[in-house]
Amino acid sequence: MKDSRSNSTTGRGAGKRSATKSPNSTLLQPEPCTNSSSEASRLHQIVMHAPNPILTLDRQGAIVLWNQALARMSGYAAEEAVGQNFTALQGGEDQRSLVETTLARVFRGEVVSHVELRVRDRDDNVFILLSQWYPITDAEGTVTECAIAGTDGAALARAVAAHEESEERYRALSAASFEGIMISRDGVLLDANENLARLSGYELSELRGRVVADLAPHSYRGVELTEIASDMGEPHEFQFFRKDGEIVPVEVRGKTIRFLGEPASVWSIRDLSEIRRARQAIEGNKESIRAIFE
Repeated sequence: MKDSRSNSTTGRGAGKRSATKSPNSTLLQPEPCTNSSSEASRLHQIVMHAPNPILTLDRQGAIVLWNQALARMSGYAAEEAVGQNFTALQGGEDQRSLVETTLARVFRGEVVSHVELRVRDRDDNVFILLSQWYPITDAEGTVTECAIAGTDGAALARAVAAHEESEERYRALSAASFEGIMISRDGVLLDANENLARLSGYELSELRGRVVADLAPHSYRGVELTEIASDMGEPHEFQFFRKDGEIVPVEVRGKTIRFLGEPASVWSIRDLSEIRRARQAIEGNKESIRAIFE
């Protein structure tokens, strides 16, 4: 960070005055002896040790608070950052303009969400900070500081990529399966593969959100569906309602999994129609053979 302390005396002074004037800012500079100061100290520690980056700015854009998460991301300790103008860390003139414009909106009392910041670290590399800006007010309701709570954009991008990769693996395995696969929660179908769509006669878009019991005859609904879903993969013969009203004999296996972070039921559904027809054909052949030799 280029040292802009000599150029931001006004901002630094405003930051100090703000910390004295504002009860919320006092959270950042707690004084002992009073209960409010003890509470302020506790909240200050929570903010400083929060896993997400948090900072506050005064009206001129000088940094008043810089928590440990930001120190790790940027390479600048709090004592180096506090008093500096935040615009000095922005990656480009457009970003500096964005900071100034957003800061002015917050000091008019607005909360501004989804602000993407490109911040320069100590090694002059740029990291992405996805942030929300909101006003800190004093007892009279006057905005004294701007708080910025952020999320590490790179970490979020990695999480999104990992989720997408996981979904892609699920799609590939699901598509490669010879059976119908569906996932449900609380009796509602969340997702399914193409094989289930072909078996049921529904489009995938029609299956998602459908009540699972609607795909079964009344005699199979309710308790038995719950038992199948919790039976840890044991096969159950079942009847399945197609969209056209045809009833198809199927073998169903169910088990409980975690899907998108919550418990869900996964179902494997195998069409038994061909097997039943083959068995009937074999039995018919046996009868014909017996008739010949009798």
